[in-house]
Amino acid sequence: MPMIIIEFEVENLDSAMQVMENNTYTLERLARDAQGHGATHHMFYTNGQTVFAIDEWDSEVAFHEFFDSNPEVQALMAQSHVRKKPTTTVLMPIKVAGTF
Repeated sequence: MPMIIIEFEVENLDSAMQVMENNTYTLERLARDAQGHGATHHMFYTNGQTVFAIDEWDSEVAFHEFFDSNPEVQALMAQSHVRKKPTTTVLMPIKVAGTF
């Protein structure tokens, strides 16, 4: 299962966080919908300037089918003043000693 890191470069972190707080119902509905499309884990993180979503999906294809064309996701990004198209990084697990 791939881990997908989505980097959202926002104009103002506090404003973006307020948008998320104001859209709790939409975010919860999107999370349930994502699970139905193959998402198994989803968390938001920040480094104090940028918002990151770190997801685990059944496949990269399933992620893109859900994320790329979802009008609610696009609307939330617009409201949050995401500066440009989010950067996505796809990581595939490798099995080596010492992992857990």
